[in-house]
Amino acid sequence: MAQWLKFFLVGVAETSAQACSTFEAIIALRQQLEGEKILSLGTKAKKGGLLLNHLYQHPIVDGAEVSSVTGYSLPTAYKLLEAFEELGILEETTGFQRNRKFVFQQYLDLFQG
Repeated sequence: MAQWLKFFLVGVAETSAQACSTFEAIIALRQQLEGEKILSLGTKAKKGGLLLNHLYQHPIVDGAEVSSVTGYSLPTAYKLLEAFEELGILEETTGFQRNRKFVFQQYLDLFQG
């Protein structure tokens, strides 16, 4: 019984350490993106901040979702998505002209370790 309990507690400790490390990496990423990249959007920075906050809960988005989150028209939402892509925040994954999906890959990669 004691060996099993020790094994279990070691597993809990390792998982907790990994979760703390991932959380610290998320905070560092957020600070970097908010401090450097989002501010570079100028007049779109406020809506860009809304989109960035949304991406932490929904790391895969499309134009309609961004339009809903920001209140932008669909064409303007796509322009914001393209700006995020140019800044290296999002990656377009479909290769299509329409119905494109964008992924917050930097964020997802933090959970792969």
